Formats: sequence, C-alpha cells, structure tokens
Amino acid sequence: GTSFTTNLNATTGYFGIGTTAPGAPLHVANTTAFELSRFDGAATSWISYYAGGNYLAYYGHYSGTNANDFDMGTGLSNSTGDLNLVTQATPKVTITPTGNVGVGTVTPPARLTVGTNATSVNDLIYGYDSTNSTFNVVHVYAQDGNGIYIKKEGYNYALDVEKDYSPSSVEALHVYANISAGPAANFIATNNWAAEFQGQISIYDGTQAAGAVLTSDASGNAHWDTTTANPNL
Repeated sequence: GTSFTTNLNATTGYFGIGTTAPGAPLHVANTTAFELSRFDGAATSWISYYAGGNYLAYYGHYSGTNANDFDMGTGLSNSTGDLNLVTQATPKVTITPTGNVGVGTVTPPARLTVGTNATSVNDLIYGYDSTNSTFNVVHVYAQDGNGIYIKKEGYNYALDVEKDYSPSSVEALHVYANISAGPAANFIATNNWAAEFQGQISIYDGTQAAGAVLTSDASGNAHWDTTTANPNL
C-alpha cells in the first residue's frame, strides 16, 4: 500500500498524519490536490462539536427532509447560541435561535434585518445603513412582471411610508417613470380608496406651473391645466 507519515508528540500529545510536527491535537496534512479527510456514516450521521463539555453544534445529516440534505448549525439542546457566518473573525450574517436573520448585525429583531439600529420586532424585513446617504434600503429591478407585489389581508396598510428626516426637499415617497409615455404610477382600486395621502404631495411632469389645476382626460390621465390657473392657490 501507499506509505504515509504519522507522528505522536509525547510532550504535547498532538497526533500528526502526514506531518512530523503536529500543531494541534489532530493535525492532518496533505500536500497534494486531494481531499484532506473523509467521513462516511449511516444515512443519519453527523459530527458534533463540544466546548467545555457543553454540546454546541454539529454538521452532517440529522434534521433534513431527505437523504441528500446537509445540516450545519447549533444542536438541539443549544437554545441560546447563534449561527454566524464570519469573515476576518467578525460575524457578517447571523441566524438567531428564533430564526431571525441579520446581515451586518448580530441582534436582528426582524425576520430579516439588514444593517443596524433596527428595534421593532414586528417587522418582517428591516433595512438600515447610516454610512451612505445615497444607499438604497431596497432596490428591486424586474425585467418583466411586478417589481414589488404587496398583498394585504386584514387591517392597517398594505404600504405605509413614513419620513423620519427633517429637510423638506426630501420626499417620503418618490415615484419616477423612466419611460417616454404613460403614468409613473397607477393606483387601481376595486373597493374604498386606491390611495390616501395625508400631508403635502408634489406632482410634476414638466407642465406644472404656479396656480395650475390638476385635471384629467376621459381616461383618467392627469395633467396640469394652466388655462384656469389661479395665482392665489
């Protein structure tokens, strides 16, 4: 058979395979482009990790729904430990025991939290970034179909836009259409209001003018009418 090197350091108790200078309790070294180790168990088998005698995590096949699933995470008895995906020893993605996922935060209160400063446990998705004033919290690009589809059942709002910033030049809701013709936004309702606005809104398409009246044609396409402009408005 193929020969290989083993070493047991009597001083440290370290055991080396493929190395004569093991640097850990089990040190496996391989200088060729090949798999370093192989674990082949039964259909349900896993490798466990303990710290100070406490069971923390495992990887293998245990809780998957079919034989080809692979698990990696905290163990059943570990009710407080998070699962972290780290770079440079710093958590970048965190999954809490309750199933909340945090990107850029280790304490996500929402089901999916991007960034820090999230406080509400009632949010499904929360995004925040204080380092870039031009940062898009959510950017959705769709070639066809709906960019964002919101279906609401029950009370409260399907879409609630709140502005928490003082400059009046910054809109709470900005709808822009990068098309040659057609409305920037369609509000279609089969019951009650299609849209309700509380506070001041700004509508401009190039025909706006002081005192102009917002009107529409028979098809409901709105435009600013300056023929009946009232300078006192």
